[in-house]
Amino acid sequence: MRGEGIQVRDLERQVRKIRGDLDRFPKFLLLRVFKYLPVWVLLALGEIPLVLWQTGLDSAGYWKAGLCVFGSLVVVFIFRSIARSQATSLAITITGALGKARRLHDTAQERSGVYYQQELTLKLQQKQ
Repeated sequence: MRGEGIQVRDLERQVRKIRGDLDRFPKFLLLRVFKYLPVWVLLALGEIPLVLWQTGLDSAGYWKAGLCVFGSLVVVFIFRSIARSQATSLAITITGALGKARRLHDTAQERSGVYYQQELTLKLQQKQ
C-alpha cells in the first residue's frame, strides 16, 4: 500500500503543476494582444489614409504609405511569433505533464484492480 500512496502524491503534485501552468496562459500579454491577426492587418491598412494625408497623393506618398504598412505588419508578425513561441513552449510542457499524469493514473487504476481482485480472491478462499 505504501507504493500507492506515493503514486497518489505524485499524481496530485502533477495536477498542481498542470494547474499552475494553465494559470500562466492568461498572463501572456503579447499572446492576448496579438491573438487576432485580422484586426492588426486592418489597423496597419488604416495607416494608408493617414500617411497619404500627411505626404500627399503622389508617387512618393504611395511608397511611404506602403512602407509604413509593410513595416507595421513586420512588427506585428515578429511580436506575434514571439508570443506564439512562448505559448508553444508552455503548451508542450503542459502536454508532457498531462501525459505523465495520465500514465500515473492508469498505473494506479491497474494496481487498484489487481488489489481488488486479490482481496476478492482472498475473501472467497476464506469462505470455502
